[in-house]
Amino acid sequence: MASVLSPLSSQPTRDSVSLLQQTLSAKVGTDALGRDRLQPVIIDLSVTTNSNTAASSDRASDTLDYSKLEEVVRREVEGHGNCEETSPIPGWTDLFCLAENIAVSTQLFIQAAGEVQERGRIEIVIVLPKALALAEGGVGVACVTEQVEKHQEIELDVLRLFVKGIKMPCIIGVSPQERIDRQFLIVDLVFWDMSSTEDESVLCRTYAPLVNGIYDGVTNSSYHTLEALATFIAKIAFSSPGFDALTVSIQKPSGITSAAGARIEITRKRATFKE
Repeated sequence: MASVLSPLSSQPTRDSVSLLQQTLSAKVGTDALGRDRLQPVIIDLSVTTNSNTAASSDRASDTLDYSKLEEVVRREVEGHGNCEETSPIPGWTDLFCLAENIAVSTQLFIQAAGEVQERGRIEIVIVLPKALALAEGGVGVACVTEQVEKHQEIELDVLRLFVKGIKMPCIIGVSPQERIDRQFLIVDLVFWDMSSTEDESVLCRTYAPLVNGIYDGVTNSSYHTLEALATFIAKIAFSSPGFDALTVSIQKPSGITSAAGARIEITRKRATFKE
């Protein structure tokens, strides 16, 4: 699986140290079958640094020690957790809770090390590849926070939540055979503008029933075009709270004989569907 950190920021403007594809195991909510079980957790973490001193001295002691940072993240993710009190297995109630605690632990590590000379960003992308049975690409969240001074509280912003690789059967197309036989489509969903809602973490706890509802709607639908189907999916999604924008991508693997598939993508605001 390729790193999912790169889309978080566009053009880099500061020095940074990153951990890519750190794969751990933890209980985050429930698994794909609704059980309190450990599941794989894949993390990309980027920390803004000031590398001028290390660049001049070429001493490892002047760098942010990414091996120690890896251990900080590991201890936090695979530790007891502090957002779940009723489960027999210690862990995290949702992706936002886990991301928030990783951000706090990373901030404390940076402050203790004294290695960052300017205020910068901590960017976190967490993917649960086995969180949903319907989503072969997994479920993930991208978050960012500004580094703060000691004793200041971190405020974590959720930039997006994404669900990848949902296979959905649907009547789609214009040919006579396509009007009879369902075809499997591959749908990706990216939920945006979560920080503008009253509770920006609500979708981290409710994405499973939302995806199930979209799946049921698509399975029972019939469309001639992918564009119309994508708009139908967006309408279903906006019946749930927790985000104000949505990107829907649909791939039709059997669309073109000489290609792996045809793909369309739309992005809509919640206001688009308000009467």
